[in-house]
Amino acid sequence: MKTFGGSSTVAALVAALALTVSGCSGPDATSPPPRTSATLPAGHTWVDVPTQGVSVAAPQGWVKFTSKDTPESLAAAAKALGMTVEELKATLASQYLLQLRAPAPDPSNLNASVVDLDQVPSEGALVSQLEAAGAQDVTVRPLRTAVGDALLARYRQQVGSVTVHGAGLFVDTGDELLNLTVSSPDESTVTARADVLATSIHRT
Repeated sequence: MKTFGGSSTVAALVAALALTVSGCSGPDATSPPPRTSATLPAGHTWVDVPTQGVSVAAPQGWVKFTSKDTPESLAAAAKALGMTVEELKATLASQYLLQLRAPAPDPSNLNASVVDLDQVPSEGALVSQLEAAGAQDVTVRPLRTAVGDALLARYRQQVGSVTVHGAGLFVDTGDELLNLTVSSPDESTVTARADVLATSIHRT
């Protein structure tokens, strides 16, 4: 069993992305592939998670972005995390399999990454790691998704003067532990997006 490492970086970057997404330019629109194995919620489109063999429903109008699209506010996020801008850009580029953002000026975003674990951690371990990363009011509950066992974590993080609400869905895909994270200053957006992620994720 691997130790629950690397999650502090993931959790911190979730909050950083909430600051950096607004103002991104030139993204590629998502291209929804046809799906028959799950029900697509109204107002959503299917998005594949690269290398994982799964898809999730994302709101129509949300677009892909990369570290190259981040605005000048990236400097503030890097400073808050104790990184240089180039270090944060490199981490963003290497950490995430998928990054989607809502249309500007809404800074809400959805990210997918792989956690260095071979199974879903205990609820207590996940709470401890998120709290160590600066998350507050952390709650965790177990779920059973169409892909496998999962934990859904809810939390908030303070990044400067901004309160970022977040939800992380940690799903055992069989070979790896996939983390799907949504973050937004708006708590209701996080609640809605987390519910859709948990119910729509399926193998492709």
